Amino acid sequence: MKEAEVIPLDTTKIERIEGTISKIFDEEGKGGFGFIASRAKPYTRIFFHWTALLPNTLNFKELTKGTKVRFDLVKFEDKGWRAIKIEVID
Repeated sequence: MKEAEVIPLDTTKIERIEGTISKIFDEEGKGGFGFIASRAKPYTRIFFHWTALLPNTLNFKELTKGTKVRFDLVKFEDKGWRAIKIEVID
């Protein structure tokens, strides 16, 4: 299987990153979290929590693997990079 091309991320510009939902974990009673696959190097596997979904967008329970999303990144000192302000795109 051929690997997808990885596109370097230009950190001098502020722009939203696009990716696809690659894994979803739904913990009963605890909400859910998962990972977004992105070609924006070096952020190719990004953690997200259901609370990072923008209001009036897709509900966490409706997310499926392969859903295309756009998001911002934030770095948490103790946990690394996370996706925030996640919105579903066509």
